[in-house]
Amino acid sequence: QQTFGIYGYLSIDNEKFENYGSAFLISETVYTDPETELVFPMGYEDTFEDEYASSFSQFGVTTHTTGNVIGEADGYGTLILPNGTFDNTIRVKIVDESIDSTDLVLGIVEKLISTTTTYFWYSSVHPGPLCIQEYSEGIQVAIVEGLPNDSIAIDPDTSFSFDITATTSSNELFQTDAFELVASPNPFIDQL
Repeated sequence: QQTFGIYGYLSIDNEKFENYGSAFLISETVYTDPETELVFPMGYEDTFEDEYASSFSQFGVTTHTTGNVIGEADGYGTLILPNGTFDNTIRVKIVDESIDSTDLVLGIVEKLISTTTTYFWYSSVHPGPLCIQEYSEGIQVAIVEGLPNDSIAIDPDTSFSFDITATTSSNELFQTDAFELVASPNPFIDQL
């Protein structure tokens, strides 16, 4: 009997918690510039920011990622989960803006521009997050060399910037509707 899992390679010290990569049965992610997950000490309304870079390989195809994370401890209180109640927790909001670039050969480069907002709940007496909630939105674009791509000159070996107002309306089909989630009151005692 074989057991398969995802292996994460993380580093933690007195200053920060960093992601160095992960491995799965058919793929691996390696960070050339680790991604900061949390800094210490972290108190209510504290913030941090970090740029990172990684590459992901699967079936011989490599995707390069560059990104920026902004973290903010935006809430605190008691967290009630199906497996227990946790006092003195802090919620950390991470906004991760990233660009994935994949060379599909034959002059085609695929770009995925995404923003992921993740909420982590931490307690000083438990390792790792107690709860995670994530929201993502992205735009996927295929860049074909030699064809006019909305009159934007693109070098597939460099980072990519995308202005939705400069594209045709067909690209808007890939953009999800904007939404907003508001929790109130914040902070809360036993109900929100």
